[in-house]
Order: sequence, then C-alpha cells, then structure tokens
Amino acid sequence: MRKSDTTDFNRLVRQMLDSSPMRDSYLLSLWGNYFSGPTAAELEQSHSLTRDDFNVLFTLSAAGPMTAADICLTNGRPKNSVSRAVIKMTGAGHIARQTDEHDRRKVGLSLTDQGRTLCADLMTIYVRRQEEMMANLTRAERGLLNELLRKSMLPPGRWISRF
Repeated sequence: MRKSDTTDFNRLVRQMLDSSPMRDSYLLSLWGNYFSGPTAAELEQSHSLTRDDFNVLFTLSAAGPMTAADICLTNGRPKNSVSRAVIKMTGAGHIARQTDEHDRRKVGLSLTDQGRTLCADLMTIYVRRQEEMMANLTRAERGLLNELLRKSMLPPGRWISRF
C-alpha cells in the first residue's frame, strides 16, 4: 500500500468511525473483510477451495465431529453454503459421513486423515494473515481483545440465529 493510500484509509475510516452510531460493528466488519478477502483469494488460488470449504474443515478440526447444522451455527453461514462445502470435501475424501444409528436423518461429519493434513496446511495462510493484522498489538492487548470478543459472543444473546 502506498503512503497516500494509507493516509486516505486512515482519514476515511476515522471519519466513518467518529460519526457512526454503528462504529463498533463496522470496525469488526471492516477487520473481517480485510482478513477474509485476502485469505479467501489465496485459498482459491493455491488450493481451488472456498472460504466455506476451509470453514468446514477448520470447524471439524477444532471442535471434532458434528452435523452440518452445527457447522452452520458455529460459523454463522447459510445452510446452502455449508452443504456445498460438505459435498465437495466429502467427494474429495477430506470428510467422512456417519449416519446416526438412533436417528437416521442425522448425519455426523468428521475429518479424515487426508482432511486433517489439508486443514493443517491451510492454517498457515490464516495464521500468517492474522499475525500481519495483529502486529500492532502487544501480547496483553491481543489477550484483552480476545477476552472482550468472547464476552460479546458467549453466551450468545437473542441475536444468534440459524441461517
């Protein structure tokens, strides 16, 4: 980014944040856009995968086996987007499906060894971007940010909904 672009960015964002009644949510959304846009582009270019493909792999890696509905809930993503990713990742051998023996309508999803390997490889893209974007924060500030974001999310209020 050129110095003039940085100056314009600083001026414009400050102007929007100083005058907006939704400055907190806008700032979180802006950060998310600058995080997810470049990572999604790199993911697509390097592995021909989408953000939802990664979200499914990451969620199963981090939380263990679950249903597609649970993946939608924990990622705030629509059912059709998660369903497409599950079908793609299952077809590629990254996810295994297990039908619940007590409720045959319920299908559990889990990572295969191949899926775990791919997820670990993809994590480098996301961790690198996270480190770039958090570079201005001290360890203590990052801890505080994490604590505040968790407090705003857990437990969820009435704002949570399934797509």
